[in-house]
Amino acid sequence: MQAYKVRLGARDFNFRYLYLGFIFVVAFAPNILGISLDVITPGFPVGILVIVLGFVVTGIYARRTNSEFDELTNSIIRGIG
Repeated sequence: MQAYKVRLGARDFNFRYLYLGFIFVVAFAPNILGISLDVITPGFPVGILVIVLGFVVTGIYARRTNSEFDELTNSIIRGIG
């Protein structure tokens, strides 16, 4: 199954790599996200970013399924019936 890609400039960026990178950092190098940077640690904004991107990817997927995949399903149903 292909992950959904979003075009950012000249490159395709796959959101699963960002999420997997975050999970690997949490699992194998949690000290990186716990470094104190005056007021906040890097883990907080990175965690918020992963959550926000999760909602964005869900919205993109829902929009695509409601437009493209529903038309394909309807054409299959018309072909069968």
